[in-house]
Amino acid sequence: MDDDDEQLVLDMVEEFAQTEVAPLDMQIDAERKIPDELFRKMVELDLLAMNAPEEWGGVDLSLSTVSRALEIVARANASVAVMLQGQFKTIFQLRRFGNEQLWDEYKDKVHDTIFAFPMTESTGGSNPDFIQSRSKKVDGGYILNGSKVMITNGGFAQVYIPMVKNEEGGFDFFVVDSSMEGFSFTGQENFIGLTGTPIGGISMKDLFVPDSHRMDPSLYKELSIADSAHADARVLMGAVLAGIQKHALNEVLAFSQQRKAGNQYLWELQAIQRKIADISMGYQNTRLLYQEAAARRDAGDSSYFLFATMAKAYGSRQAVSGGDDAMQAIGAVAYSADFPIAHLIRDARAMEFAEGSVEKMRTEITKWEI
Repeated sequence: MDDDDEQLVLDMVEEFAQTEVAPLDMQIDAERKIPDELFRKMVELDLLAMNAPEEWGGVDLSLSTVSRALEIVARANASVAVMLQGQFKTIFQLRRFGNEQLWDEYKDKVHDTIFAFPMTESTGGSNPDFIQSRSKKVDGGYILNGSKVMITNGGFAQVYIPMVKNEEGGFDFFVVDSSMEGFSFTGQENFIGLTGTPIGGISMKDLFVPDSHRMDPSLYKELSIADSAHADARVLMGAVLAGIQKHALNEVLAFSQQRKAGNQYLWELQAIQRKIADISMGYQNTRLLYQEAAARRDAGDSSYFLFATMAKAYGSRQAVSGGDDAMQAIGAVAYSADFPIAHLIRDARAMEFAEGSVEKMRTEITKWEI
């Protein structure tokens, strides 16, 4: 796809975000759910398969373009964007590490089915040493036992690619369908932010998967699929965080140009100008980081891991502080749950945990730099 075609896709996403998603922003936060009708429209526009290859019927968008599209959606509502992030992250891994039988089986489903990539368990999240889920080789396939929690799209997705420990002590990844015997859902999280994004758990009890459902071990070395998924997700999370900051910036600008303090508009006050400038600088820096990470990944440069981690770490911190600046600039009215700034701060705070905590991000950045 050439630049002109990619821009047409981005224009389509922009129109959809502004006309269909943005008007539902407050409703999604309050009702803690993406409306069924909105999801149906996303399927009709084939948004779920934006990064699927052409042979799957997708448009094969690069990570650079997919992340820009995700920022556009996040400006309208972060919960919708994070749901799509979970979808795109998983499809990227299926493309990169799946086998031809898996591709044939699932290539049509990516257009109307939600996918998820669960790793976190009650015994551990970012540290794989504490993963308890297991696989056992049997005739014709594998038996999986274990459970996963806090899955982006958990409970809403129908297809999952869990990470499990194998009998040799290494890690394997399998494509698991929610219709398989032994699969069950274990409940939804009651998070205070990103309330519209489905976050839930799954259980696998003596669940049989055929040999073909094992991700191709010749294409990865133990944790590389998990590392790849984390890095891709951090690029996409950076895009979502940029969108959250832009949403906050737009709210401040609109309010400060209408409201006066005495005979001056708020935006004319130096104290307010400083907050607007700080939010704007944070937004632009987050964009630079995630776009640099995406460009490096598209070029096959492994250093994109570093920039992806920076985008997620810096972006999440900046989105929280930017939301706080926005609330302070607007005043007490922004403290109301009826005003979007409140949920933007809660949404941003959630991102300081997703795909690894800010503290873990800083540890990884330090290791890269030493």
